[in-house]
Amino acid sequence: MIARKYAAGVATVAGIGLCALTAAMPASAATAGGAGAFGSRALTAGVAQSQITQVQSEVKSFLSHNSGTQVALNKVDFDGGNIEFDVAGVNAQQESAAGIVPLDTSCSYYYFCGWSGDNFTGNKISIEKCGVYHAIGWGAGGSWKNNESTGTQAGMYNSSYDLIYLTPPAYSQDATGNWTPVYYLRAC
Repeated sequence: MIARKYAAGVATVAGIGLCALTAAMPASAATAGGAGAFGSRALTAGVAQSQITQVQSEVKSFLSHNSGTQVALNKVDFDGGNIEFDVAGVNAQQESAAGIVPLDTSCSYYYFCGWSGDNFTGNKISIEKCGVYHAIGWGAGGSWKNNESTGTQAGMYNSSYDLIYLTPPAYSQDATGNWTPVYYLRAC
């Protein structure tokens, strides 16, 4: 399902396309620094193997379409941003012991942030570098915040790299949407 999502592209937020942001991440990057040490630490902290496997599957899928480096069980850094994957059912103590990056609803200044779920929940992508397309593989639902410099607009693109939605100038946000038609995001 995840591979299909990335192959198909990013979904639309707010019923419209979302700015395409893609950082070409080779599939080989998923194993370089992959879940090995991160997974062992998470298991020791009491995180279920099924949760570790699910998150690692999402990491590998993202890295097969974007460049980047896995820096935690649930986080990939790439040129101009990062993506954090939700590890459902993990408590704060497990997060801390496992080195899992906790997700939040904030979006740093100069960034465009998208969440796979409504109301700024689920996986979170944060991008700031202009002119770079980032592939996302999310479906229905979603939310975003444009906290870039005043007046900057982020774009959402379909699988043909056609602009389908341009956000209102920063600061702007949408707490409910649909990523289904969005394949790529661009900060600006």
